[in-house]
Amino acid sequence: MRRRSSANMPKLRTKKIVVDTNVARSAGSTDDASSSLHSRKALLAILERRLTLVLSPCFETEWKRHESRFSHSWRVNMQQRGLIFWVDENEFAVLGRRIEEIEDRAFPKKALLKDLHVFACALATNRVIVSNESRLKRHLIRLGSLESRVLLILWASPIVEGDACSGWLRGGAKHERARLLSQA
Repeated sequence: MRRRSSANMPKLRTKKIVVDTNVARSAGSTDDASSSLHSRKALLAILERRLTLVLSPCFETEWKRHESRFSHSWRVNMQQRGLIFWVDENEFAVLGRRIEEIEDRAFPKKALLKDLHVFACALATNRVIVSNESRLKRHLIRLGSLESRVLLILWASPIVEGDACSGWLRGGAKHERARLLSQA
């Protein structure tokens, strides 16, 4: 059951975190034990600290398609604790149109539009993304030249950072200048 009304929003004022589906997928992967371990640690840190997962209806659908058994039970646990914040997808439209209007043929429009829900959810909340996808990070930095607020997103990668990522999340995902896309 989806909970989208304000009555179902978390009662605590917790940091809202966008977790890309690649973290959900790798949290149960047996292909690379290290990336799986660090992705699981990041998800557990979010739950332990009672941070809030940000989703939209299309983002939830993608989550369900890619989540492992571990990340499925984690997401259900987050939902049961009231730690999911729903973003209205209508907020994505303006940003999506701006990206579509970019005339530079070399600009990664298709890739950015594919992941629009990820960074639009971040921009609609606390501007925090946890992702293992370095390509999206590069595309967002490039988008930042046209949409400067994108550069204010804080980025964390369980695979790249290992325990430092889960430690940062366990500490409340506080603002760190070095995590800003503008500093990458």
